[in-house]
Amino acid sequence: MLSKCAHPACFAQFRYLRQGKVFKVHMPAAADRAHEQRVEYFWLCENCALAFKVVLREGAVMTVPLYLQLAAGVATESHSAAA
Repeated sequence: MLSKCAHPACFAQFRYLRQGKVFKVHMPAAADRAHEQRVEYFWLCENCALAFKVVLREGAVMTVPLYLQLAAGVATESHSAAA
């Protein structure tokens, strides 16, 4: 059951479907039930949904950034090298 935001650092409580975003994740089946696939739902609050998404990686559900963030120095160095 959805009760709070899936982002570990956020404590927003789930109240309405219209707030935030729900992610459907197909979980890996147990070895003895390879033909069955379990589906779980995860919710990100409105603020977290703007910056993160829920994914399944190596058997674990986690939140990852929607966009890669570059360090301030990286952009400056790239710009300087092009000049």
